[in-house]
Amino acid sequence: MKTTFTYDKYVDYAEMTAYLKQLQEAHPSLMKLSSICETEEGKQVWVVELTNTQSGDFADKPAYYVDGNHHAGELMGSMACLHFIDYMLTNHSESHEIQDLLNHKTLYVIPKISPDGADTYMHTPNSLRSVNRDYPKKELEDGLHPCDIDGDGVIRLMRIKSPYGIWKVSPTDDRLFVKRQPDDIEGPFYFVYPEGDIQNYDGINIKLAASNWGLDFNRNYPFGWFSEYRQPGAGKYPLSNPENKAVADFVIEHQNIGTAATLHTSGGMIVYPPGVHPEKEASEFDMRLYKEIGNMGTEETGYPCYNIFDAFLTDTVNYSSGAFDDWCYFTQGIPTYTIEFWDLLKQCGIEHVYPTKRPKDEKTLAQYYQKQVAWMDQQAAEPDKFKNWTKWQHPTLGEVEIGGVNFKYTEQNCPPHFLKEEIEKNTKFMIRHANTLPKLVVESIAYRPLSQQLYEVNLIIGNHGYLPTYICEQAKVAKVDHPITVECLGADDFMGGSSIQQIGHLEGFSGVTGTYGYSGIKTEVLGAQQKKVTFYVKANKETTLIFKITSQKCGKLITSLTLEK
Repeated sequence: MKTTFTYDKYVDYAEMTAYLKQLQEAHPSLMKLSSICETEEGKQVWVVELTNTQSGDFADKPAYYVDGNHHAGELMGSMACLHFIDYMLTNHSESHEIQDLLNHKTLYVIPKISPDGADTYMHTPNSLRSVNRDYPKKELEDGLHPCDIDGDGVIRLMRIKSPYGIWKVSPTDDRLFVKRQPDDIEGPFYFVYPEGDIQNYDGINIKLAASNWGLDFNRNYPFGWFSEYRQPGAGKYPLSNPENKAVADFVIEHQNIGTAATLHTSGGMIVYPPGVHPEKEASEFDMRLYKEIGNMGTEETGYPCYNIFDAFLTDTVNYSSGAFDDWCYFTQGIPTYTIEFWDLLKQCGIEHVYPTKRPKDEKTLAQYYQKQVAWMDQQAAEPDKFKNWTKWQHPTLGEVEIGGVNFKYTEQNCPPHFLKEEIEKNTKFMIRHANTLPKLVVESIAYRPLSQQLYEVNLIIGNHGYLPTYICEQAKVAKVDHPITVECLGADDFMGGSSIQQIGHLEGFSGVTGTYGYSGIKTEVLGAQQKKVTFYVKANKETTLIFKITSQKCGKLITSLTLEK
């Protein structure tokens, strides 16, 4: 796939900003760059708007939304956003598909929701969930805090020899470990911890301390929100984080957004709401839409597509909550996918069985880890691959050994030389996803004289898109399914009605079901894909009537008719 930039490395805020500005300068009629928020460190949360402005304004077309870096370390999401923008602009002049998409639709892309957190992740050894701001505490909790003790720029693992340890060296690979059996009495045995230092060590016990950077942006949205007692990282209250509030405000202010994707890592899967109750309790129609569009995602990426609640939640009572995809779907009527990039297990020849259940026996887990390390030996570069155990004089513990892999660019994100291949697949899916939006058309417009200066004008309005003009059934439940309006301008008067008519909604071709049966192919239409609108107007001959068709999710369409002599 041709792009302006290369995708063989991860870029930070400054470099991404430079890339976005370069693209905007090269394509001023197709791209708008603005900020929805300034972070505590003075960085901008950029939003990119893409459309062909010569065929209509951004707000006057149905829109597709995508974002990345809700979570600081999930860099593949932000790179996929950048690739999507780059590909659409670089190939616009040559691709009829892209021209058609941007002529009729708008794309909104927020590549880095947490630029502060992402830069901290990239430029320091630290890992963090969303942002480098103290939460829920300012003071350090007693216990072990991960940090780069040996100064190699990576936080790895630290093993400590102890007769009380529960690990021993693997008989098949002396870099790895197996769990100590109940009858194991001959060592050596080890404790294994993250590389780090200990706050207020008592000389005996080592416990893992909670991170001071505990905020989780994908738990701060105002649907299914719970406070810290149940949902770690949720924040003080819904939308308490400026970045989250800015994203929510943007979505609410851009009512033309019809469907969306939020990009994360890892696991290699596409998941969809509801995340707060089983799929069987949701709209059957909406779940069919999710599956049919999600199947396209599987075709392009190879990632399976499942409902998050049914397939992945092991605790269906204390489930994760306050997520962006649930908020979009349940409160805004916007079907949203969470796309989790990068499946390291699959790369290692380990096939998932869905619904996924984590293997419980230690032997299987040890085999999985051994395969991952073997893969990293071949595919990861320094300093990311396995560093052999090396003795180090710890400032608190004395002699320890430090070793292991760099989790950041092996498991959480793919090694850089895999990046282009992984994100290209997603760009293909996002183009197809955007093309599912509704598309209003005027099939015909005609008139007939009834008497002097009185005319009957008939329009046939249709929806050529896959999604209905109300998008999904949940939009009706949330009462955000505003009807299509048709306005006639230019007439002197209207008989038996007004200049504005509301015509409800139009189904997309998702509202047509087709099946193969014993007697052949069957088709069933669930609702109207076209509607006739009639105006009785008083006007002089040679008057030009202007018709404005407006839909919250489909944008605006304008057509005209001149009454002949």
